[in-house]
Amino acid sequence: MIIAVVVTGLLTENWPWRLAGTPGRVALASTLGNVLLGTGIFFALRPLTELLLGPADVAALGPAAVSFTAQLGVCWVFWMILWQNCFANKPDGLPAPGRYAARIIITLLLGIGTFFLYFHVLAGGLLHEPPMTENIDGNALGWMDGMVLWTLFYVLCLQSWGLPKPATA
Repeated sequence: MIIAVVVTGLLTENWPWRLAGTPGRVALASTLGNVLLGTGIFFALRPLTELLLGPADVAALGPAAVSFTAQLGVCWVFWMILWQNCFANKPDGLPAPGRYAARIIITLLLGIGTFFLYFHVLAGGLLHEPPMTENIDGNALGWMDGMVLWTLFYVLCLQSWGLPKPATA
């Protein structure tokens, strides 16, 4: 559900919830909508996560494999927050559906790349995290949550220091 909140809040500029009208209806629509959307995202990401892990790792993880959907999700959330706040939520010259689709696809692909890189290269080889299976190491929930926290610190507390300010309309 966190993914749904971040996707709709950052990447789609609160669409479709903002169509509900008054602030109270928008809040109700976003609450109910994000519960439903978040549940759908979980069931959509679960087979993708299993594909990225591979059948041998899914079998070795057993029931714990389902938690890797959240680990892919946190990699995606990291890129959504970074994309909106440090890369000006590009592209911005397209019609709304094109903008939203491009942002979702770009950040999802970056999240998938981060997930793969983290588990197959960084966690064991660089961070020396313990192995989860014969082929993957680490726990992205801990590491990537820390990255999200530092990104938010940079964006909120340091006001994206060093990056050009977005153009105002």
